[in-house]
Amino acid sequence: MNDNIKICVISDTHGNVSNAINFINNHGPFDILLHAGDHLSDLYKIKKEIKHDIDGYYGVVGNCDDFFSPDVLTITELDIKIILLHGDDVGVKKNLLQLNYLAEEKGADLVVFGHTHIATNVTNEGVLFFNPGSASLPRDGGEPSFGVIKLRKGEAPIAKIIRGCYGA
Repeated sequence: MNDNIKICVISDTHGNVSNAINFINNHGPFDILLHAGDHLSDLYKIKKEIKHDIDGYYGVVGNCDDFFSPDVLTITELDIKIILLHGDDVGVKKNLLQLNYLAEEKGADLVVFGHTHIATNVTNEGVLFFNPGSASLPRDGGEPSFGVIKLRKGEAPIAKIIRGCYGA
């Protein structure tokens, strides 16, 4: 990898991988793919169907996953520390307070989470808290949503939410 990394972030696919595959194929290539839980096994299905090579795949289990796998990962890329979790265990449907504590405890620059099915892109005290929403079952009345995060050496992460799975 180089000094610029493009990350695709998905969450809450719930067995519907077609939206995620279309999004990745239309907005790629990506260097890394993050899955923030609920049907983490979909990550393997997606990997088989996308047309671009991706260097790194990371995922965590959510409350709807029925197998053992990590529920929190710490990933460091370009000296940027990323915490990846689903969020059901830390009350993300109420507020981000426990995520703030986790970020402080771990020294994170970026916290990626799911569970709410509602896209979130906020920065608090220099930490980016990012939820791509749901690739299959959005709860905010909009289209399926996905995240793109760009990392550059020595800079804060830049993230955006993209609705729909077609077009670049």
